[in-house]
Amino acid sequence: MPPTLVFKLASPSGCVPDSAGPRADDPQAEASHSAPVDSSLAQAPAPGEVELATRLRQGEEAAFTEIYRAHHAPLYRFALQMGAPNGLAEELVHDVFVELMRSPQGFRPGRGSLRSYLFGVARHRLVDQWRRGRREVSWEEPGTLAGEPPSPDNVSEELSRRQELAQLSRALAALPWEYREVVVLCDLQEMPYQEAARILRCRTGTIASRRHRAHKLLQERLQRNRRGKES
Repeated sequence: MPPTLVFKLASPSGCVPDSAGPRADDPQAEASHSAPVDSSLAQAPAPGEVELATRLRQGEEAAFTEIYRAHHAPLYRFALQMGAPNGLAEELVHDVFVELMRSPQGFRPGRGSLRSYLFGVARHRLVDQWRRGRREVSWEEPGTLAGEPPSPDNVSEELSRRQELAQLSRALAALPWEYREVVVLCDLQEMPYQEAARILRCRTGTIASRRHRAHKLLQERLQRNRRGKES
């Protein structure tokens, strides 16, 4: 996805950042599942998810396989885009599905989509891993922004695009956690504000204001990088 499309400025929402949020360098406070959220965030389940949840609770292996095939890759990309190393990202996603298999009642279709539930579990584990292992594990620049291998017919243009994406990855890695996760969910995963708000356990206005601020920080960093190359 081209950077100009991914990181276009969000329209002003008139909302202010949540002053009760966590420090920029520690997402601990947002990991709580008891944080207040809008009562309007309840989503209708996607078609077939009520039946899928029933089959899952009945222990049907085919239902679990269907969920795994549909959601494994997006969850893995999410972990990488948040900066988890490859091995940790795979381990985290594995744990998400183990939790689903052991406690299928945790997914309640009336409270949101299956994607929202799985991303919420993954995000909670990401925060927990970041807090526990930030001294032992080297968190990386967000990955998977470059996409497929370059086409042999257009190598020069593709390599130029990848250089821009590499700069974008570094700029994204420099964002405070609460801004980075909003960009990853809303821009890279292309989720609507309402779904991102359910996953992050905050209000849609908070999502809008953080995304707007994140885009501004990204633009400022990219502009500094360009000026540095020109000087």
